[in-house]
Amino acid sequence: MLHEALDNRTPLLERVRFLGIFTSNLDEFFMKRARSLRRQATMGALDPTADGRTIAEVFAAVRAAVRGMLGEQAECYANLVHPLLAENSVHLLTWQQLDRRSGRR
Repeated sequence: MLHEALDNRTPLLERVRFLGIFTSNLDEFFMKRARSLRRQATMGALDPTADGRTIAEVFAAVRAAVRGMLGEQAECYANLVHPLLAENSVHLLTWQQLDRRSGRR
């Protein structure tokens, strides 16, 4: 999904949707699968995985890969999607900006 959001040929609102799907899938992955890896690593599981690595090594590799993807996602949103949304009169405001516009504090 992230590669679709990064693709300049993908229409803007589809890019937004793909970023959302990527985030949702990543949340689910960490809530289910990575949590199990982490639990096994903290409990000291010593049996190697099918590729010969320890659980701790697998978990570290997952974290490193995800960090890279999260950097790509953040850069895509901040430098591409968000500015394009603004150019198309779609403005995402902070809570503070909403308060200022409504006149309430």
